[in-house]
Amino acid sequence: LRGRLSATLERMPPATHTALADAPVVRLREIVAGARPDAVATSPAELKEDVALVRCLAERPEGVAELAAMGAYLDAARPGAQMHELLVDRAVTRERISFAVLLAEPQEMESMRAIFELFQSDFVEAYTDHHRRYWRAYARLSTMLDEGALTAQALARLNTLAALGRPVGRAALAAYERMTGGRRACSAPELASALREEPACPDCGITMENGAPSEETGEVLRRLHTALARQQARLAGEAVRRILARGGERIDQFLQIVQASDPAGLAQVLDDKLLAFLQELLSEPVSPTPEALDLFQELARTYPIVSEEQVEAVIGTLRQLLTEKLAVQRAADPARPTTFRLASAPPPAES
Repeated sequence: LRGRLSATLERMPPATHTALADAPVVRLREIVAGARPDAVATSPAELKEDVALVRCLAERPEGVAELAAMGAYLDAARPGAQMHELLVDRAVTRERISFAVLLAEPQEMESMRAIFELFQSDFVEAYTDHHRRYWRAYARLSTMLDEGALTAQALARLNTLAALGRPVGRAALAAYERMTGGRRACSAPELASALREEPACPDCGITMENGAPSEETGEVLRRLHTALARQQARLAGEAVRRILARGGERIDQFLQIVQASDPAGLAQVLDDKLLAFLQELLSEPVSPTPEALDLFQELARTYPIVSEEQVEAVIGTLRQLLTEKLAVQRAADPARPTTFRLASAPPPAES
């Protein structure tokens, strides 16, 4: 059998050794050289097609290129899993489009062409409908992403404030940048004609297995809003106390938005100028209050030196001192919230 296969390869004219026969010829030459067929070919069907292709090129090359193009088209055409009937038609058509059939029954070429054209017509119709629905959905998602631009911008700006701690939502920001990276809706003029040549849009290349990224878009936007709310919660702590000392109409508006936990409002007012102000504000040192200095003096008198064994006792004493201070405030004015200020807001900037 190896001898007959070698003779068939030798009969194949060099001019017919085109790209469509490169891989089969390599596999068959390995077998002629002594390799086990099951170590070279993935299946008996593949080996049968390889031999039939080489014999067709050597004995009756008419129609080989056309049949190879049909097979390549079918291999690349990928109906989605939901297109069950089209998947079955593709499998049946691919089984019928065969060099073994062409070799044994060359008169069947017309029949193979007809069954291929029938599948191709159904595929083009289904793909065109899928392409239209995909880009309609993508347009809606693009609008949602555009509406999230202020949120992403505000989060990126707040992430530059070192005083707020480590940046948050960086993965969501990267995903947002990727999803808004310039892809635009595909109109694909003359799509049906183009699909007769290749089973995918030449402009966007989507397949029927691709769906518009609805879930991913919603998830990215939710993560951006969550991250912005987290940064805003951080900002509502020390930043608010410092801002109160500054005053001003713009700062009052900002303070109201932060205290109301309104990420949408924050995204609207947080521009580069306000960001620079916050950067300066949060970098100012925090001054301990006189009350805090008195409290720590009492603690230092009790524990001038702290050993590892005394840590829990020191914490207990600090808890007792704070409790006493808060109790005094509560007794003086029960209606007023009891708090103990450890640090004072920075003084207003000199004009």
